[in-house]
Amino acid sequence: VSSKGLKIIQTVHPGASTRSAVKHLVPGHAVLAAVQREDVVAATLLLPNPATNNPVHVHAY
Repeated sequence: VSSKGLKIIQTVHPGASTRSAVKHLVPGHAVLAAVQREDVVAATLLLPNPATNNPVHVHAY
């Protein structure tokens, strides 16, 4: 969590011996609120969600 926004890095294991990082950045203007406890972040985001047609959603990473 920074002034730039919410940076999310997820380590995935596509194969038995390979590892890669998937990076996402939620821009700061879209983060309404965020709470961080150790390595868990919960955030209320103002982003368009095409599945629900609702611009507000809450995520925990």
